[in-house]
Amino acid sequence: MRKIGVTLLSVVFIAVAFSVGSPAAGYRDGVYRGVSRISVYGQAIVEVTIAEGKITDIEFLRIPDWYPGRVKKELESEIVKKQSPRVDAVTGATLSSELIVEAVSAALKKAGGSGDDIGSVQEHRLPAGKSSGVD
Repeated sequence: MRKIGVTLLSVVFIAVAFSVGSPAAGYRDGVYRGVSRISVYGQAIVEVTIAEGKITDIEFLRIPDWYPGRVKKELESEIVKKQSPRVDAVTGATLSSELIVEAVSAALKKAGGSGDDIGSVQEHRLPAGKSSGVD
């Protein structure tokens, strides 16, 4: 009886260990549209592609016009790399970063993501005297 209990406990432990730390686990494959709130700078609308349960692409359908393309690429790259919208905001584009994260999070909810998948941004500040190149 004790051996069955230990075996069962081991199986549960292994299952939990493999499911924790994988934010993309449980996403349904497909393309999902997410929309952010409307701000003074506009609104972000994205389409997130999920393949084999992972974020593979983010298409930006609408973002504030002044948002630099380089920064957009950095956010997309980080979200895909981390498999989560929990990324640092880009210096000089904090609100726009938040809008994109909100839109991606909304898309991931549609893909079956849990509350743990919801992103929030923290502003990434450069050391004094350094420039991000974004005005």
